[in-house]
Amino acid sequence: MLPDFFEFYNPTKVVYETGVATDLKPELDIIGIKKYFIVSDHVIDGLGLVQKVAD
Repeated sequence: MLPDFFEFYNPTKVVYETGVATDLKPELDIIGIKKYFIVSDHVIDGLGLVQKVAD
């Protein structure tokens, strides 16, 4: 049986500017992220965008 109530809290910060995906380190440092996991698909990966973020 499923519970009658479900709550999901997910605070989000969106940073929007040209080239921000290639310079994520300052944002990751602020929140203490040392390791990250990138989720993508073959199209985005094929465009080279995943590698730009990973570098």
